Amino acid sequence: MPLKYVIGAHQSALTLVHWATKHYPTQSDIEPLLRNLETIVVIPLRALFSPGVSTMPILREAFKQDIPFRHLGAGVFQLGWGRQARRLDRSALDVDSSIGGKIAQRKDWTAQMFRSAGLPAPQHSVLAVVTQRANLAVRPRF
Repeated sequence: MPLKYVIGAHQSALTLVHWATKHYPTQSDIEPLLRNLETIVVIPLRALFSPGVSTMPILREAFKQDIPFRHLGAGVFQLGWGRQARRLDRSALDVDSSIGGKIAQRKDWTAQMFRSAGLPAPQHSVLAVVTQRANLAVRPRF
């Protein structure tokens, strides 16, 4: 997960805990906090994860059955660990080559998955405009 999302979630959690230590929460106090949390954390993370319609029911069922899962990037989730692990992208499983093809199309997704597995991978940046390339082309970053 990109660092800016981790920092945003952490800062929102700290703000919420700090507020809760100084106030007795009422429903009218909590609602603005939850709306703020939705805006700052939930909506950006939802856009980042982009699970398909069929993914959420599968993840809910995995949760009910105590099957560990995690988001690997690009809407791909891993269910289970080690030899028993399965990767899922909407309704496609890792036995289907479409997941590998999807991830291989984007270097930044591939590098993110390598890093999440503990492997070295270069830092990639997606440019909004061509003029940003001079700022990012200083040196490779691992």
